[in-house]
Order: sequence, then structure tokens, then C-alpha cells
Amino acid sequence: MAGDDESRRDDHPDSGSDTDPDASATEVHRTSSTGSAPGSDAADAGDGATAVHPTAAASAAGNAGEGATAVHPTAASATPPADTETDSEADADADTPPDGIPQASRETMGGAAGTQRHDVPPGQTPGPWQPGPPAGPGTPAAPWAAAAGAPGTGGPGPWGTAAFPGPGGPGYPPPGQGPGGPYGYTGPFGPPPGTGAPGAGAPGPRRKGLLIGVAVAVVVLLLATTVVLLVTRRSPPSETLAATVADVRGWEGATYRGRLPDAGGAPANLEITVDREGNAAGTVTRDGGGRAEFVLAGREQAIRGDRAWWERDAPRPELAARLTDQWLSDAFTVLPRGLTSWEQPPNALADRLAAADVGEQEEVVVGGRDARVLTPGTDGRRVTVVDGEPPTLVEVDLPGFGQGRTTPVTVDRAAPAALATVADLARQAPTMKSYIVAITERPRLALTVEGGENTCRTPTCTVTVRLVNSGTIATTGTIIVTLNDVEVARHPFSSAPGSNLAFPTTANNPVYDQPGASISALWRARVEGGR
Repeated sequence: MAGDDESRRDDHPDSGSDTDPDASATEVHRTSSTGSAPGSDAADAGDGATAVHPTAAASAAGNAGEGATAVHPTAASATPPADTETDSEADADADTPPDGIPQASRETMGGAAGTQRHDVPPGQTPGPWQPGPPAGPGTPAAPWAAAAGAPGTGGPGPWGTAAFPGPGGPGYPPPGQGPGGPYGYTGPFGPPPGTGAPGAGAPGPRRKGLLIGVAVAVVVLLLATTVVLLVTRRSPPSETLAATVADVRGWEGATYRGRLPDAGGAPANLEITVDREGNAAGTVTRDGGGRAEFVLAGREQAIRGDRAWWERDAPRPELAARLTDQWLSDAFTVLPRGLTSWEQPPNALADRLAAADVGEQEEVVVGGRDARVLTPGTDGRRVTVVDGEPPTLVEVDLPGFGQGRTTPVTVDRAAPAALATVADLARQAPTMKSYIVAITERPRLALTVEGGENTCRTPTCTVTVRLVNSGTIATTGTIIVTLNDVEVARHPFSSAPGSNLAFPTTANNPVYDQPGASISALWRARVEGGR
């Protein structure tokens, strides 16, 4: 058939085309009736011949010679006269494909290089798309080769009028796989135009999971941001003070701490707990040493100081031992001045804090926490709180509160143990000994010398000194014994109320070495201290 190329050109005159006869390829359409025998046309095509695009005989592409390229029929070639045949002749440059076509494309274009493919829309470069499984006898080689109207077809194809089967038909991949096989399309050009990427369409499980995860993360972030804004939102000073006052009114007691001078003017630390009834108990600790506990219950004021406390505050030095660790009422003279101004139960404190007009000053740090300073009214009150639900009252500076103090007053909700101590001491206060009595009373001591004679003729002279305490206070001291006004013994003692103590005493007879000599014995005893 190659020898008849010239005669075949004459049989098909040019219809207005200006195409150079030396062009690299001449586009030819050969059609046959749907009843043509398979391979009757394509079998005659030699190497480099242009493959025919029959409409119905799909097997022709399977019988094409080496290098034949299967091409889609066009609308113009779908129904030409049954017996019309057209061949093409490549010119001398037919072996050189057009510039710009990759090597991979050259190997997959089929037929003579440069032959126009009808399965590629105008203006697009063919790509090395991976073909599907080989077509069996009588099966179309490609989805678009199915006859129009054949069972399972999906209507006209994307590049012509020929029909193509729908999913599940011949030439389509098995269910679950995209076009191009289980691994998608190969080559640098991706899938055919219009078909979309493999797996395109409804999102898969992984993509749905990712979208759900992102949505959940966004919701969580929004919720967290909302919570942070709500927590960190600073309420107006008036609202903060009102919430603080309401919280304080619900306390069972308050504990106050501050700095103030003691009764003698020495700087000291004060801690006092006040219950809802106004009873109070606490401690005063001097910087220079000495610690005293106290209780305020109604009109009762009692104190119990350690030895260091009384060594400084006792009216007479000899009383320090008597007063040490003794609960003594009526001790207002040795308690810090203005101590009763600290007796503020929770309700009274809340009343002192409340105000309609509330300002605010710069933040301060109290106990390592950032705190707000509120200024109720115009009388110089300062209320320091830490934001929270409810706000925490940490410090107050109220006119008349804590007379004599040198620092603001720190405030805490009273601990249960501190409130229990207040209640216990408040019950005992009325029975405690008066401080005034303790420093003015004297021990009732009776000292006698028992035994011995007015004369002593033995090598030693012996007597017994007895001390009886009939008073109500304990005392200590020393008994000094003399014989004829010469001190012969010292007896330290500690006498409790009602005690009866005996101290045997022996002295040498100074004239015993003289036979028959005797002395007059005058024994005396006295107490030092113990008053």
C-alpha cells in the first residue's frame, strides 16, 4: 500500500487546506461500517502508519502494526461513507517528533513520531499516562472505544462524540482503585485532562479524620480562650469590694498580723485571732527577746509570759520567777497599748470595708502575690485583695484599726485550731489569778529551829530548821542558819503553797577539845528571797 500513496492523494483533493505537503504528518481519518471485520484496516498499516479510529470495530487498535497509535474518532469521522479509506504519508522529517515532547511521551504516542493524536484536546501536550489492563479479544482497548449506545456506556466521551462505558464497565479499574491502576497515573503530566487526580471526589477516611481533628482543636482553642478571658477579666473596683465584703461576712473568725511597740516601747510582732463573738487570743513577740500569750474575753485581759518577758516587765526582779508561765488576768498594764482596737470580728470588719464609692491604686505584691489596692470612700481606707472567686482579702489599712501599729494589717480567714484556742481561753479567763494580786501578795512562810539545847557538850551540835508555806503562792529562796551569830549552813528551797520542809543542820563544837567545857548554843535561821 505504500506504493499507492501518490494515487491516493489524488483521490482526495485538498478542500481549502494550506497545509504544506512536506509537513511532518498528515491527519487522516479512516472509517468503516460497524460490520467491518476486525483488523481489516489496521492490519494493513505498516510501520510508522497512522492508526485508524473506527467507531465500532474496537479490535482494530489491537491489531495495529508496530508503533500504531490508538486515536479517538471525531465528530466528523463518526459517520463517513462506509467504503471510504484515507491514508497519510509522512514526509522526510517524519522520524523526528515535534519539539517540546518529552522522551517518555515519544515512546507512548505510538505510530510515527509526530502523528496527531485524537485523544488529546487541541492545545494540550500528551502525557505518558499509564494504560489499563490489556484488552482481550473483542474488548475495547480503552473506555472511549466502546460503541455509542452499547450497554454500560456512560454517554459521550470527553473528546468526541463516541460513547464510553460508566464505572464498572470494560476498561474501568476495579472498584476501590482510581484510573491508572492501584498506584495512580505515572509520568510528569498526571491524569488526563478533566478526569481529576486519583481519589478525587468525596474525601477519604483519613481526610475526614483530619478535618474533624482540626475542627475539634479549633473548638478547644476557642473554649480555652474564653475561659482565660473570663478568669483574667478584671472586675470593677466596686464589684470586687462588694464580693470581698460578702466573703468576709461569712468567716467564722479573722486572724490579724502587724507590727507595733510593746508596753515598754520595744518593737514587736503581733498575731491575734478574733471569733464571731469578739473573743480574741494571740501572741506578742518582742524583737529583743520575750514572748507572751494573751486572751481578750469581754472585760477580761489575761497574759502568760515566758521568763525573758518577765525579766524585763516584772515590777521587781525577784518576781520574774513567780510570774513566769502563769496565766494572770487584769494584765492590761503589761499588754501592748491599744490591743483592744484589734478586736474586730468578721462582721465588724466587713462593715468597716464597705463603701459605695470605691477607687483603685496601683498594684502591689503581698506575700508573693499580685494584689489590687482598693480605696473605699474618702477617709483614707485601703483594702488590698487578690483577684479570685471570691476575691481574697489580704491586707487592710483602716483609720483607728490597730492603734499604735507601724505597718498595715495583714488579714486571713481564721484557722479552726486558732478558733478552738480562743474559745478555750475565753472560758478560763474569769478564773485566772489577777496580775495585781500576784505582784503584791507575799508568801506566808513560817521558819522554826527544832532540837538542840542551850548548851552543847558534844563534838557537834545539831538542830532541824523547818519551813512551812501557808500562803497561796509558791516561793523560792535560801535558808541561812547561824550558831552564836556565825553562819554554819545555807539551804536553798522551793516552797509550794501548803508545803512543810525540814532542813537538818549540824555544826562543830569549838570547845569540845577542852575536858568538861561547854558552850552556850544560840541557833538562828532566816530566809533570803522568797518574798
